[in-house]
This record gives sequence, structure tokens and C-alpha cells, in this order.
Amino acid sequence: MAVGVPADRLLSSNLAALSACDLDLAKRVAQAPIATGANAVTVRAAASGWPTVSVGPVLIHSAYDPIAEAEAQANRVPASAGRVLALGFGAGHLLSVLLHRSEFGRVDVIALQPGVLRAVAGAVDLKPLLCNPRLRFLVDDKQALPQHFVAVPPLLHLPDPARVDLRDAALDVLSGESAAQRLLQRRDQWQKNLQANRAIAAADPGVTALFGKHPGVPVFIAAGGPSLPAQLPHLLRIFSPQSPGRKRAVLVCLPEALMALEQHGLSPNYVVAIDGYPEVSPMLRGSGLPMGLVYVPVVDAQVPAGWKGPRYVAGLIGPAGVALVPGTTAGGELRSDGSELLLAIDLSRRLGANALVLLGADLCLPPGQKEATPTFPRPIPGVGGKTVAAGASQIACRRVLEAYLFEHRPLPMFNTSPLGARISGSSEQPLADVLTRLKLEVNSNA
Repeated sequence: MAVGVPADRLLSSNLAALSACDLDLAKRVAQAPIATGANAVTVRAAASGWPTVSVGPVLIHSAYDPIAEAEAQANRVPASAGRVLALGFGAGHLLSVLLHRSEFGRVDVIALQPGVLRAVAGAVDLKPLLCNPRLRFLVDDKQALPQHFVAVPPLLHLPDPARVDLRDAALDVLSGESAAQRLLQRRDQWQKNLQANRAIAAADPGVTALFGKHPGVPVFIAAGGPSLPAQLPHLLRIFSPQSPGRKRAVLVCLPEALMALEQHGLSPNYVVAIDGYPEVSPMLRGSGLPMGLVYVPVVDAQVPAGWKGPRYVAGLIGPAGVALVPGTTAGGELRSDGSELLLAIDLSRRLGANALVLLGADLCLPPGQKEATPTFPRPIPGVGGKTVAAGASQIACRRVLEAYLFEHRPLPMFNTSPLGARISGSSEQPLADVLTRLKLEVNSNA
């Protein structure tokens, strides 16, 4: 923070230095309106003394140690890169860390939000940073995302309209990295579960025993999205325990959807489980329904141990016991890629389904909800032409599903969510219309 320097004088000197780098950007920064109210930009000292920035309730940098945060953000770029693109200026911490590394011969910058830069320029002396000859501002609005880039994630949530395509490309990359990091973070727990499940899994038949068991029938896949409860009453004539319609369709569900199904008196044929679910495990163990469990050996060991119905392990069983690489094809038997939804879809196809129907697979955040990760939500296309916000894990899952559907294009899949993300390769139709098309009408007495 530039203590004792009037804000207008500091802004003028910073704008002069910025003009020498990029005159057009300096003009846009000077003309940027000063936001007030809920979107006001505030520059203050973090706990460590370095400046931090907030836009309304959104923190652009750490409120404790923005330099340590910037170092973590910069570490995604290897030393061999030579040249790096920085998305977002902020208070300059990330750029300072990059320029401190001599292996980067050039640091390119795209200022995503001139209004934030204007507020910073009135509170922080940026001249030492702006006058560094290795720092360049890019002015091409159609700049493609290079292989090596860094970002100030909150600023990806606040870009100029001209930078939206670049923002989306960056978030696609970051969402994939975030998903991979989550897989790595779970490996220790998965390894413990794998050891605990070794004896159980070795005694259970492999999931290949189910392949072709339900030929030529539609398979309904229930995920745990917020649109699921409103859809379930339509399925009572098909999937209630005593319904004769159960022979005409199959219901597969993820663990987080099981409670909603039971509350509506619906009995799935199979539950697919790949992870721990401490909050769901007691419900799974207490279920008295004779449904099958298809599980990956890294699931919470209490789930298969207490299961009352048949169990099928989606893993590789050999002389040495169960071997599984989480997040990849499970023993060559089913596709998972770390996604339970993909595991359920691949199982349904291998059961012999003639069509797949997604229930509650919204893959987006409810309005006003924020994902519990550092990655900010991204606007993506929703069903019916709407725009929805999705977090990193949901974006990564959606991309995996779209790649899978492209690979298996002859198999029709219906996305019945009225409020979720658009999934390329699926047909968006209301559940009632899908039931009619599949000759499973709600009013049918069959």
C-alpha cells in the first residue's frame, strides 16, 4: 500500500506508467466507472501487510497472505515454459512472483477487469511492476489460450465481455486440473478402503456377470440433483416394488439419490457406489430392499459389508486380490474416470439398454449456491436455451459424459432435467414425453 500518497496523484502516476505499456488499456482503466454499493471495489491491507482486493463479497486475493497464494498459483507453470500468460492483474502479486522467477523471459498479461485495476492503481504503487521490460500487456481480444498460463481465479468471474471466450477456455483447463487434484486427494482414503474391502470384493462376483442381463429395455439413471424429487412421482407405476412394469425398465441410482427414491416408495434395481459417503453409508446399510450393489473396491468398506442384497464388484480380481486404479477404467470392465454418473451410464449400456434416461443429472449449481472449492462457477449452456452456473467438478463430469456419448452415439440418451446443464449428445425432453415415447406412460395399467 502506498501510505501517505494521495489517491489521485498515485492514480495519475500509475496511469502514466500504464500508458507507456498499453495506451488503450490505460484509457479504459481511466474511464472505468467507480463501482459502489454491493459491487464496490475495496483495496486494503491483508493480515501480512500486503494489499488485498475485494469486489463486494468476492475476495480477489487472500486476506491473510496474498503472496503465498500467488506463489501457489504460479507453481502450475513449469520452469521450462520460458513464456507465460497471466489472466488478471489484481494487485499485481501474481505478476511479481512470476517476474521474480528468472526462467520466464516474458510475462504476458491480460487485464480482465479494468474497474479492479483502476481501484488498485489508486491505492498501490504499480510503477516498479509496470516498468519491468519483461512484462507485456496483450491487446488482441481474440488471443488464444496458450499452453502455459496462470490466473487469478476470482477475476475469471469478473471479465470484460471481450474476454469471455478466453475465460471459458481457461476454466475448462482449470476444471480438469481441479478434478484430477480431487482424485489425488482421495487416494490415501481409497487405499485404506481398498485394503479393508479386499476379502469382501474377492468373494463377490465381478460386474461382468451383469452384462447383457437386461437386453432391449430402457434404463433410468437417478442422480441426486435438485430436479429429481419432482420427477419421481411419475415413476411409481414402473418402479414401485410391486409394479408389474418393473420388467419393462431398469432403475439404476447413485447413493445420494437413494433417500429420495425410498421416500417415494421406489426400489432401484442397482445402486452404483464409487466413493466413501459417510453420510449416506448408514442409509445404504439399513436398506431392506433386495437391490443389487455395484461397487468399486475403494468405496467405504461399511457399505458392501452391510449390504443386504446381491453385490457386484467393479474391479479386477486376480490371484493377488483386488487391484484398481481409481479414476480410470475399472479393471477394463466399466468406465468411471472418477465419475459415479459415468460408471452408472456405462453399467446401463452394458446391461443391454436400448435407451438411457437421466433423472436429476443437473450438473449445475442451484441459483445463489457456490461450489465448495476455490474455483469460481462458470456460466454454461443449460437445457431449454437457459444459462446455468457450474462448478469445476460439474464441468469436468459434463465433459467426460459428452466424450462418452460421442463414442457411443448409437445409444440414445434422454436428459429429463428441466433446470440442468446441456449435455451434448443427449436429447432434452420432459420425463412425461420420454415415458410416452418409450411406451411406459404413467397412466398405463401394464
